[in-house]
Amino acid sequence: MSVLVAVLAIIVAGLYVLIALVVVPRLAGVASAGERSKAITAAAVGAATFLLGCSVTHFVIAYRELDTHSHSVDDLGDLLGHVIPHILQIMGGVTFLVVARRRLKVFVVRTDDSARVAELEGRLGHVLDAGHLGVWEVDLRDGHCWHSAQHDRILGHDEPQPDWSYDRMIDQVVPDHRDLVRSALDLTADRQFAEMDCQIETPDGRRRWITITASLVFDDTGRAIRVVGSVADTTERHERDVQRANLEDQLHTWQRTEAVGRLASGVAHDFNNVLGVVAGWAELLERDDSLSEHARMQVASIRRAADHGRTLTQQLRSVSRHQADPPQPVDVNEVVANVAEMIERLIPTTIRVHRDLAAHIPLVSIGPTEMTQVVLNLAINARDAMPAGGELTLRTHTAGDLVIVEVTDTGTGMDDATLQRIFEPFFTTKSATADSGTGLGLSICQTIVQRAGGTIRARSTVGEGTTFSVELVSVPAGSALVNS
Repeated sequence: MSVLVAVLAIIVAGLYVLIALVVVPRLAGVASAGERSKAITAAAVGAATFLLGCSVTHFVIAYRELDTHSHSVDDLGDLLGHVIPHILQIMGGVTFLVVARRRLKVFVVRTDDSARVAELEGRLGHVLDAGHLGVWEVDLRDGHCWHSAQHDRILGHDEPQPDWSYDRMIDQVVPDHRDLVRSALDLTADRQFAEMDCQIETPDGRRRWITITASLVFDDTGRAIRVVGSVADTTERHERDVQRANLEDQLHTWQRTEAVGRLASGVAHDFNNVLGVVAGWAELLERDDSLSEHARMQVASIRRAADHGRTLTQQLRSVSRHQADPPQPVDVNEVVANVAEMIERLIPTTIRVHRDLAAHIPLVSIGPTEMTQVVLNLAINARDAMPAGGELTLRTHTAGDLVIVEVTDTGTGMDDATLQRIFEPFFTTKSATADSGTGLGLSICQTIVQRAGGTIRARSTVGEGTTFSVELVSVPAGSALVNS
């Protein structure tokens, strides 16, 4: 019986040692991770002491049981005095570990905590994605860089960039902004935060506007240890700001034009009165029978010039007051011929002007000044579309009861997206220069043609040129016109 008790004591002692070797290192590992470190360290030390004491006790018991010469043996006494205490000690050790685990919330395998952390990180990622915000961090101690997936997407990378660095981000900044970004992000203790807008070039060649922020992080000793920051895609906001600035400039231009128009209307009114006096005196002189034929012809020329000047001032006043030119029968061939003569004096010699006018073309009902304005505007646009020279063709023809005026150039042409917008007010394809205009020319042309019951269309091919077609309904011969 002594041998059996000794064997059981050795087995129990071995179990205590095994438990100590397995449990205590895990408790110490959890404590080193920083989770309730003091309480867990105390539990580890207590468990180790308890298990070690139990092991030593049972080794001593085993030694005594094998030393049969030192005392007498009673089977029942040995069973009650040694085996049952062993079982009680095992139960006490297990109870200690269970209570410690529940009271101190120690989970050697923290599967639930890991899942919770992953869930929170996922939620944070969704929030940053929804706000189109990417974050980054640079450790100043070892140079380690970290960045979010949205950060890569904002910089134009479809796949994560494991080898990303601060210098790589600077390399994507356009050369004109690169030195400015480096200077702005050179943080110091006196300037711990920076924010700036810059333009970057994505790997596929697109240019985007981003806002970069950066902030220094210090340790307890006041030493800078990290730089954390964010990037946000602000391309749409920047485009809206540019569009708003352009609209403000166009509004100011319109206001200046309005002021000039009012001034011109006043001057035209006074000048028209002066011309009226000249025309009146010329008409009286023509009635003088004492004038020679040569003098009479000269007076007639003065009267015709005065009448022509009064017509021009009337047109100027009509335009400045935004009044529609009264419709009347107009010969579009005559209008196109006059515009051709005018445009030939305005265009460079590298552009050749061609006229293709149909014979015996019907009249149309439109204001003569407005018709001239439409054809002249289209011709000037054609000239601007051929900076390197080309051919400008003015053509008239009929299609059923329609009279069609076409202005064709061999210039740069336009794509479909531009064609969809050319008649929008303030939309222009010209560069932002002093003589680029307000983008109102084609819009006004469309208004004039539609008011006359017609249609204006455009077709274009990039690199080949553009054709504008003005379609107006012909006037039946001898019909009376109704002022619209």
